[in-house]
Amino acid sequence: MGSVIASPVLTGSLAAAPTSDGRLVLLDRLSGRQVHEMRLGSASESSPAVAEGVLHVGTDDGELVGVDLADGSERYRLKLGQLVRSSPLVAGNRVIVGVVESKTTGAVVAVDPANGKLVWVRKLGAVFSSPALAGTRLLVGSDDGSLHALDLEKGTVVWSHALGGKVRATPAVAGELAIVGDLEGRLVAVRLADGARAWCFEPRHPVYSSACLAGGLAVVGCHEGHLHALDVATGAPRFEATTRGPVVASPTAVGERYLVGSTDGSLYLLDTEGRILLRLPLASGGIQSSVAVDRDQLVVGSADGLHSLRLA
Repeated sequence: MGSVIASPVLTGSLAAAPTSDGRLVLLDRLSGRQVHEMRLGSASESSPAVAEGVLHVGTDDGELVGVDLADGSERYRLKLGQLVRSSPLVAGNRVIVGVVESKTTGAVVAVDPANGKLVWVRKLGAVFSSPALAGTRLLVGSDDGSLHALDLEKGTVVWSHALGGKVRATPAVAGELAIVGDLEGRLVAVRLADGARAWCFEPRHPVYSSACLAGGLAVVGCHEGHLHALDVATGAPRFEATTRGPVVASPTAVGERYLVGSTDGSLYLLDTEGRILLRLPLASGGIQSSVAVDRDQLVVGSADGLHSLRLA
C-alpha cells in the first residue's frame, strides 16, 4: 500500500486506512485482499472514524470526506481549511474534527454526517490534535499551547488550560481527569470539572503520543524513544522503557500488556513493569501508526503498508 502514517480502523469484516499518497484502501480483514480503493485527492495522516456504515477521514487538502463502507462511494466532501490532520470523532449526530487554517490559526468544527454540512465552528489556534469526548464536553489541544474543553452541542469554550507548548496529542480521559502532553515535554492531568491542573510530569522531550490508560497507568511515548508509565491519579512514575527511535504512535492496551510501534520500525510488547517481552521488526522505514485491536487481531500501519498480526 505504500506508507501508512494514520492509524487503521477495523470493522467486522474490513481494515481501512488512508495512505500517504492520497488513497483510502479497504481490505478484507481475514485475507488482506483489497475490497475498495478511492482517491482522497491528497495525502492523509488523519485516522478514520466509522459510524453507521460511513467512514469519516481528513486530508492534507483540508477536506473532511465521508465514504460508504458498503461500496466505497463518496457520501460527502467538505473543504474546511488548509489541513485536516486531526482524526474525526463521531459523537451522536455530529462529526467533530480539528482544522489547520494557517501556521497559527485553526478551528474545531462540527459536521452533520448525514449531509456533510457545517453545524458550528469554534476558532482556536491551529488544531492538529484529535478531539476526545468527556460527557457533554469535547476536549482538544491546540497550537496555541492550551487544552480546551468545548460544549458538544454549541461549540462554546467551557474552559482552557495553558500547558505552554503546542498540544498536538489527543487527550485521554480517565474518570475526572484529562491527560495530555505538549511539544515542550510536559505531560499534565487536568480536572474535567474546572480545568485546574492535578499533576504535571516533565519527560523534557516532545510528546506527540497520546496516553493509553489501563491498569491504573497512563502509558505514553516520547520523542527521545522512551515509553513512560505514570500513576493516573498522582502522576508518579511507574516505569520507563526504551525503544530505538522516537515514539510518536500511541500505545494500545491488550489485557495486561501494552503494544506500541516505534520509528525504529519495530512493534514492542511490554508488561505492566515496563519489561519488553517482544520486539518485532516490521518496517525499516519506521512506524508512526497506532495499533488497532479487535479480539485476537492486530493491525498497524508502517512505511511499508498495513500489517496484520495475531495475538497468541
